[in-house]
Amino acid sequence: MASKKSKQAANALIYALIYILVGILFCIFRGRVAVWIVYAIGILLIVQGVIDMMNRRMVQGILEAAVGVLAIVFAAAITKYAIIVLGVILLLWAVLRLFDSTRKTGLVLLYIVGAAVIGVLMIVSYYRVVSWFFLLLGILLIVEGILCLIPASARK
Repeated sequence: MASKKSKQAANALIYALIYILVGILFCIFRGRVAVWIVYAIGILLIVQGVIDMMNRRMVQGILEAAVGVLAIVFAAAITKYAIIVLGVILLLWAVLRLFDSTRKTGLVLLYIVGAAVIGVLMIVSYYRVVSWFFLLLGILLIVEGILCLIPASARK
């Protein structure tokens, strides 16, 4: 029983440290993290393609590897256009939600207008939005890691 609790405390400590480390990396590198994620997806697709080719699923493997290579080569463009497309989707959602027939309270209206503003910013100034997003996400991860440390240290 004591071994199980010590193992849980050790796991909580590891998770907390990972949250804090990833949060610090997100705060430092901000917008570049999005491009790195596309690189990672490209590498995973290439690996999956090679595995599929080794398992004699040649067409699927070649397609996966080709998409992986394209993701690596065009990572910055993929990131840019994905953010712009998400901004357009968010803006359209906000406009449609604004003009639907339901009655809106002040808080809901503020939420819809805020979503529209964020959508426009994603379209117009995508890199700054991504930079601020990863900064905010990094701060939240650091706070989550610190909050995970408190119960982990209290269990000892």
